[in-house]
Amino acid sequence: MLPEEGCARRRRVVPRTGCRGDPPLQVLLSTYQAVSLTLTTNDQGVRLCTLASGSSGNCVYINCRGTELLVDAGISLRAIEHGLQALGTSAANLSAVLITHEHIDHVRGLLPLVRKYNIPFYIDRLCACALPEDSHANAYEPPEPLFIEVGRGFGVGAAQATPFRTPHDSAANVGYIIECGGARVGVATDVGSITGQVANALLGCGTVVLESNYDRDMLLTGRYPPYLKARIMSGAGHLSNDDASVFLCRLVSSGTRQAVLYHLSHENNHPILALETAQYTLGRQGIRSRIAFSAYGPPAQCVGQESLFAQEADITLYVAPRSALGDLLVCE
Repeated sequence: MLPEEGCARRRRVVPRTGCRGDPPLQVLLSTYQAVSLTLTTNDQGVRLCTLASGSSGNCVYINCRGTELLVDAGISLRAIEHGLQALGTSAANLSAVLITHEHIDHVRGLLPLVRKYNIPFYIDRLCACALPEDSHANAYEPPEPLFIEVGRGFGVGAAQATPFRTPHDSAANVGYIIECGGARVGVATDVGSITGQVANALLGCGTVVLESNYDRDMLLTGRYPPYLKARIMSGAGHLSNDDASVFLCRLVSSGTRQAVLYHLSHENNHPILALETAQYTLGRQGIRSRIAFSAYGPPAQCVGQESLFAQEADITLYVAPRSALGDLLVCE
């Protein structure tokens, strides 16, 4: 049985990893170290790393056996170039950019990037018409956008991408399923609610990047005006920690083993709250979770094949840093 919505309300205590003897979360945040990984273009696996996350910009890097993709380009061209360089690759190696929607925190660096490197980009037709004017455009003409259709997959090198509809107050919002070999990765950000379409797309993914935007208490007591609070909490707004955590239980039951909590609000959330809510909700259903959080430590760490603790877990939880590289995941 899935937890009722009210069951996701967390206790105001320091969470633990769910195994007796494990250190508290605050200790974990300050002491966690992971095993580094060097990307290679002929890598036989699938690797995922967030370059940025949140209202200031969103960008996810995915390497599918040497086919390198970005989902969104919501940070500056310079930040994208530096992030990819830190991963041991280059924007010149990108095969495509997949756009979820036209809001500036998802497309800020899109046109400068595709113009400079002549990279194809995939986008919904309505979103393409609503793209904001780029005041930093250079002399290069952008490649023609490649228009997507919800539910219709397309190939990019070794990867197969399938867009699915997500509810948000944009011209047309989508998430993506990326498949490569036996790996299946889902990316869903700016999701007002978990609709049947969203659930059907993400269930069965081994790795999911899922919005966990706001803590309800922080939002309600915060400084945002009432109309903005209502917009965020609406079915076409953003996904709360509580709703994301309830859906995580379904994901684990379907085979998800890694989840990245994504697009956290700087004003109305905190990584510890997002992780605490997820772990508490999962624990109520008897689901064992492991925390892997190194946002304040060395960037670009690979933890997909390493256990943080010796105890087994049903799912490993990550948080995407706001303006730094996240963990480099091995996706299966």
